[in-house]
Parts: sequence; structure tokens; C-alpha cells
Amino acid sequence: MALLAFDVAGNACSAAVWSGGGVVSHESEEMERGQAERLAPMLESVMDRAALAFSQLKIIAVTVGPGSFTGIRIGLSMAKSLALATGCPLYGVTTFALQMAVLPPAVWRDGPVMIVLETKRDDFYVQMYGSSQQPLGPAAAVPSRALASYVTDLTDSKDALTLVGDGVKRALTRMDNNIGPRLYRQVSATPDAQDLARLVAAEAGSGRSPAPPNPFYLRPPDVRLSPSLQREAKG
Repeated sequence: MALLAFDVAGNACSAAVWSGGGVVSHESEEMERGQAERLAPMLESVMDRAALAFSQLKIIAVTVGPGSFTGIRIGLSMAKSLALATGCPLYGVTTFALQMAVLPPAVWRDGPVMIVLETKRDDFYVQMYGSSQQPLGPAAAVPSRALASYVTDLTDSKDALTLVGDGVKRALTRMDNNIGPRLYRQVSATPDAQDLARLVAAEAGSGRSPAPPNPFYLRPPDVRLSPSLQREAKG
């Protein structure tokens, strides 16, 4: 089974090819801008190094967010175009699900896990999971001032709390002295396209149907009208 996976929802552009039971080519480049120009050449590169033609692909996989609005749009647009051109099924995976896939099993023995993703604003994309790996509440864009109450509303104060994600460092500073004494543990795990390829290959191998490749936004994009359009909107 040949599978092409790519992730541009975060602060990197990454792509990987899965074939013959493993990842056979992979590229990743950190970037906050320029994904639109970088993604297509990167996909061609990993396919060339895997010695595969796009027509040989059986599955396309992409992250659907939450994350960068621009990155999500770029990734989904490319994924849908490739799926249409190749006739491959398209698997959409949330950033939370991808983050969970790279956590060691021991993480779940101590208590709840909170995935905290950076937004580069005064909030975080957050999802809390219990030890059974089921969500304790809906995913949300949580303002930094409300992060402590988000935790206490969903967990017992006696629980240890494991924090995961690229927003953990900033989140801990926001919660310091606002949540009472409890044990925190930070797990460093930054997944990318090769982890996405492994996850989707396992899902496809177990017979799971593709998840809809719909964008997963937790708040509206920041859109500002130009002064002329603002005047027109006011009539």
C-alpha cells in the first residue's frame, strides 16, 4: 500500500511516503510562511525518493487542524486535488489525534492528558483526555486567563496532569499559582507527516473508513476589511 501524508497545519511543512510496511521517504521544514510555495515541490521530492508515481498511490492523508488557518486551507486544497486526480480515498486527521498517536502508553497511567497547541494569540487550542483516552470535554480555543478554570472544571484536583503540545511552555506560565498544588508532567512529542503516515496506515489496515477531510477550526479566522470595504459595508 502506497500512502502520501502531509502536514501544514502547524509551524512546519512536512511530507512522507509510506510503502511496503514503513515510511520510505520523509521531509520536514520549519516555517511560519511560504507553505503554499513549498508544499508541491516537497511532495514531488518525497515521491521521487520513494521511486513512486502519484498514480501508484492508494491513500492520501492530511491534517485538518486546528492550527494555522492558511496552512489548513493549503493542505486541504492540495489533498483534495490529489485525491480527485488519483481517485484515492482521502483521510483527514485532527492535530489532536495526531498528537495523541505519538504519546507513549505510560502517559495514560497517571491521570488526564491535556493537549495544548500554540495559536500565537492570547489563547490556546486545547483538548482534555481522560486515562481511557476519551475526551473529557469538547475541544476549545481557551483564552489564557481561563485556562486554569478549564482544567479545574474537567479534572479532579488530586489528579496528576500531563501536558503535551507546542503550547505547553506558555500555558504553564499562565496557570502558575492559579490552579493550586498538583503534579504536572510535560511530554515532549512533536509529530509530523511521518507520524501521520503511520497512523493512517494502521487505520486503513484495520479497515476503518476515511474520516471526512473537513477543516477543524475552533474559532473564526482573523479577517479585516479594507477601509474602502468598511465604508461600503456601512452603506
